[in-house]
Amino acid sequence: MSNFAVTSSPHLRDKATSQRIMQEVCLALAPAGIAGIILYGFNAALLIAICVATCVLSEFVWQKATKQTVTISDWSAVVTGLLLAYNLPATAPWWVAVIGSIIAIVLVKQFFGGIGSNFMNPALTARAILFISWSGIMGAYPKAQPMQFFADAVTGATPLATLNGGTTEGLNLLDLLLGNHGGVLGETCAITIILGGIYLIWTKVISPVIPVTYLATVAVLSVCFGMDPIYQLLSGGLVNSRHISGENPVTLSDGTVLTETELLDQLMTTLAADEKNRVWLLDTVMRLAPSWEHSCASEGSLSPGFQMPE
Repeated sequence: MSNFAVTSSPHLRDKATSQRIMQEVCLALAPAGIAGIILYGFNAALLIAICVATCVLSEFVWQKATKQTVTISDWSAVVTGLLLAYNLPATAPWWVAVIGSIIAIVLVKQFFGGIGSNFMNPALTARAILFISWSGIMGAYPKAQPMQFFADAVTGATPLATLNGGTTEGLNLLDLLLGNHGGVLGETCAITIILGGIYLIWTKVISPVIPVTYLATVAVLSVCFGMDPIYQLLSGGLVNSRHISGENPVTLSDGTVLTETELLDQLMTTLAADEKNRVWLLDTVMRLAPSWEHSCASEGSLSPGFQMPE
């Protein structure tokens, strides 16, 4: 038994390096960031810069302090900073970006061994913690004001908030594609996210299986429950989560089937905005809960090959 080495994923080797993959992801994310700055102004650019700089600095300081090899050259901290910034409202103060970046890198990523060992997406986990801690700030979504870089921010309803009111009036397909509505700074312009996703598929950084299956399932569920599938697909962060954030190679599933957790996420995305479906959704969750508990106990809920660092 002493001849066996226990290591964290990835176990499959490829000529592609982590640095090249992360650089490709940065290129794919760039259009959404540019669109966010155009739509929400100077503060969006400031938040992106702060998140990226703080993530890189946090990783450098932590690895120096713990006498580890410094890995900021792999660009993974840059990707985390971009994803976190894209999940912030453009009106968020600078200190929220700093705290979120430190949480993402130190608490979620480095505490579990760094790149390849974290079992949660650092940026999205940090965003969830920020939302719980400062919901007033994180839930104040500014209205898009294209090309007005220094204009005072005005809060506006997100597409899902509009849908929750029982109407889709005031938004059209072009608005959803171009991001001319309220939301976080990197998720609203769907066309840039779609282009980024196509680029990642074309460069073979991600597989089309998970995003296509996920989006198709949401579209089918939308039709089944009498909702506009196009509106559902282009509203909120669904496209971003499937093309970019959800394709984290450490935390995604095996790529061939959707886990029960992912199915629940789809159900919530599609149905929770409609009040008449919430009771049914809650009942479904409660019925599935025992099977999740059994599944997690027997199969494990972490990615294949995941090992806690010693």
